[in-house]
Amino acid sequence: MAPEPPVYRSVSGYGNNIEHPACGANGSAFLRRTPIGYADGVSAPAGADRPSARVVSNIVCRQETDTLNAQRLTDLTWMWGQFLNHGFNLIAATDPLETIGIPVPADDTAFPPGSQIPLTRSAYDPSTGTGRRNPRQQLDSLNAYIDGSQVYGPDEGRAAALRAVQNLGPVAVYTSTLKTGVGVDGPALPLNTAGLFNQTVGPTAGYFLAGDERANTGYGLMSIHSLFVRATTARSCRPCRTARRCSTSGSSTSTASARCSRASRPRSCRRSTSR
Repeated sequence: MAPEPPVYRSVSGYGNNIEHPACGANGSAFLRRTPIGYADGVSAPAGADRPSARVVSNIVCRQETDTLNAQRLTDLTWMWGQFLNHGFNLIAATDPLETIGIPVPADDTAFPPGSQIPLTRSAYDPSTGTGRRNPRQQLDSLNAYIDGSQVYGPDEGRAAALRAVQNLGPVAVYTSTLKTGVGVDGPALPLNTAGLFNQTVGPTAGYFLAGDERANTGYGLMSIHSLFVRATTARSCRPCRTARRCSTSGSSTSTASARCSRASRPRSCRRSTSR
């Protein structure tokens, strides 16, 4: 007899897969679809005998004139793809930091020729990388489910910071409503007054706070985040056609976002993006 699905979805994704609760949860190793490619078969970066990644980037991305998409797709397509990706893919840096220098070619127009672009290596399972039979495996800071974590927050702390607070007498409780800021034509993302980590340059309080730390890295991405906050705020729980019931998600104390509570299975436990 299969276990009963949880009443509330966890923020971490643990328990979404009923038969394998830890599958796809925060901190899981990525699922590899290709053979290991380390230089030493264990953990050393490969590619010393290949062209610099910057050379490849300059060739592939060179575009001197506007090029219309053959399928008549707009820039919103890749922006949506980026927004979706930020709900199940975030790789932290190694601790302590491990860096790789990407050589800049002599004809580069953006970086000083002959310099190097620093690249931080990805966090990995410390129990791996001990030998060829146990190569390094990278970890995902998010869960593998399309559950709106880039809107509602991927962990307890960020999820709580995004919620509006209601005072019930002497007790303050988190509500299912997201905090919003004041925009020119309607609600906007709130400012990061809590000082949570964001991928930004300068004081974090001067930037927006969203469920994902990368929301401020581009205007298009920021716009989609704003649209989701507006839609969620306007109607906190939309009817769900396929789920058995629709209820607030997360823990009863700090995460009360509106999501369908029926546990689902991921397309795969992990997706492999490692360095």
